[in-house]
Amino acid sequence: TPLEADEAESDDWHIFWTDNSVSQERVMRLRPMQRINHFPGMLELARKAGTARNLNRMLKAFPHEYKIFPATWMLPADLVDFKAQFTGRKNKTFIVKPSRGCQGKDILLTRSMEGINLHENYIAQRYLHRPYLLDGYKFDLRLYVLVTS
Repeated sequence: TPLEADEAESDDWHIFWTDNSVSQERVMRLRPMQRINHFPGMLELARKAGTARNLNRMLKAFPHEYKIFPATWMLPADLVDFKAQFTGRKNKTFIVKPSRGCQGKDILLTRSMEGINLHENYIAQRYLHRPYLLDGYKFDLRLYVLVTS
């Protein structure tokens, strides 16, 4: 049975499964045999905005090594550069996703700025017209590695 938040404050448990983020202080209070399914800073990896921000930073620092993902913009912060993508002759397609969305909700494929609410947070990427498919389906693969020392 999953622990309730107040039960997790006691020391009488081994595994704590939660859907909420966990503070650094909470992790520091773990006993040697206790485990928890989240770690501080995890949202930087798990959410689209954090992933986009960190991949773009790495691309800037290591331009040859990080050409592993499509051009990505965080909107509205990168709006000027993103709008510039629509000025050329080539009719590029972009996929625009709500920053905090999940399960494919409210995703937009577009070749113009129409339909993009400039007051909301989005992640926009060049759309890959021929993505790699598994049994005919698109997929994403996420590997999370925690290095403890």
